[in-house]
Amino acid sequence: MVAPRGRRTTGQAGRRAARMNPVTEAFEAQRDRQRAIAYRVLGSHADAEDVVQEAWLRLSRQ
Repeated sequence: MVAPRGRRTTGQAGRRAARMNPVTEAFEAQRDRQRAIAYRVLGSHADAEDVVQEAWLRLSRQ
């Protein structure tokens, strides 16, 4: 089953959660909130998603 962009099937989420480290889990738990805040600031869903992704990339490189 292919999930729409940005959505995970239950099986995918379960498998992903089983292998996430604590930093990843914390970030993913707040991803929707981060995206909502970014959207309010930027006014664009695409830009908000890009900013959240960039934040994840910066965090994951530390």
